Amino acid sequence: MGYRVSLAVTVWRLRDPSGRHAACVVAERDQRWQLVVQRGREMLIAERHSTDDSALARANEIWQTYRELGWTEPTH
Repeated sequence: MGYRVSLAVTVWRLRDPSGRHAACVVAERDQRWQLVVQRGREMLIAERHSTDDSALARANEIWQTYRELGWTEPTH
């Protein structure tokens, strides 16, 4: 019996201008790559990509856009 291992990676975490935390996760699902950006329980973006490279490139584009809109890196 073969076991299937699924991969999910948090690509980045940011805080919006009001201080709410958001995260971008890229996960392999059904031989495709799902990109999800969530702020708390609110799903902001959900996309499917054919390759991990395209999903990660898109995650970077979203990060850059949010940074330009005033989102910041969380402090620990």
